[in-house]
Amino acid sequence: MPRGTAPWSCTHSSGPAPQPGNAEKLTAIWVNRIKAAYVARRAITEAMQRLLAGQPRRSSGRPGIVTRAEEAGLKRSKLTHKHTGLKDFFNAERRARDGVPDSELRLREEIAALTKKIKALKEERDQYRTASETFARARNVLTIENDNLRWDIEKRRSSSVTSLPSRR
Repeated sequence: MPRGTAPWSCTHSSGPAPQPGNAEKLTAIWVNRIKAAYVARRAITEAMQRLLAGQPRRSSGRPGIVTRAEEAGLKRSKLTHKHTGLKDFFNAERRARDGVPDSELRLREEIAALTKKIKALKEERDQYRTASETFARARNVLTIENDNLRWDIEKRRSSSVTSLPSRR
């Protein structure tokens, strides 16, 4: 390595390259940059989770890049230029869900469960209806038989049988 050149070079465009000999400042600068990137990634990730769940806090909830940036509380350029991996991940996740948020998925599952329950209840209702009709027919038959028996009893009671005197 030629004398007078730094052992490293900075090609990153996030500010001027730190000067050699300032190790503590260099460490502090990079730590702050790493922290800022972590905070931004976390904000973007949380915003994407809220948007996919259908519960936006700071935006309209539309699927655009500006909405995601608003929801994360960041500038659009942070999402489109610096954190492109998260942008691509969100787009892939949205495509995989066909743009359907978690809340709608949960509601669809609940609707399917309730539809299944309704079907079971309708079958049970039909069974009770059939049993009710059977019992009604049986009651009608028993009522007719009971009326006939009462009529027979009345007929026997009303018929006067007279006994003849004996001849002895």
